[in-house]
Amino acid sequence: MKPIFTDARVAWHDSMHERSLSITAASMSQAESSAKQTEQRRQRIEVVFAAQGDDKEARIDILRQKLNATETRGDKFNSTNRGAKVAAMARIQRAVAGLPKLLQSFGNFLYSPNPTAADMEYSRYLLAKHVRLPAMTDQQSSKVESLIIPALLSYRDTAFGGREHWSPGRIIEFAHQYEVSFSAANWARDWSSVWERLLDACGGFDQQALDPVWVEINKERGDAANDG
Repeated sequence: MKPIFTDARVAWHDSMHERSLSITAASMSQAESSAKQTEQRRQRIEVVFAAQGDDKEARIDILRQKLNATETRGDKFNSTNRGAKVAAMARIQRAVAGLPKLLQSFGNFLYSPNPTAADMEYSRYLLAKHVRLPAMTDQQSSKVESLIIPALLSYRDTAFGGREHWSPGRIIEFAHQYEVSFSAANWARDWSSVWERLLDACGGFDQQALDPVWVEINKERGDAANDG
């Protein structure tokens, strides 16, 4: 069977859609849905045959046998594929759960379909605590905090959204929410190196968060190659 996931970011995102889903629950849901659909088809067909002559019972019996065979094959295929995907998602979830809390939240902020306010706050704290900044004046240091959330959002837009990094104008506009002002004319001189350090730090934390997810993906690739 082909690997379920080939990209760590996509794997993280998709796996967080169904955090509490188990293979058993998925299989039961699939079976119940399939059984209900099959019974509805049988009832419709038997109503049609009831008006078509004396041999209707024999024809219904033959059709029932065909339906049973078809549904058994279909259910097996769907259940196998669904079960494989749920199992792959469970392995990714387990890999994510093994990360330190701050890196879990950082990855969830970037890739979860439903990142929380706590994910953003932990990500902000991680970046603020560990980023290595160039030498700055006291006035510059007091402004750095207002750039951390824009850096996180900009990195997320680029890493998983396929968009360009935020422009200086957009960063400056966002910082106004914190009542912090930057000079657009002096951005390149005073702040571009700080901004690049923040983005580089995001890239480093991103790699650390994704490493165990890539381990699971590469292991699945190896298993698929051996089976093939």
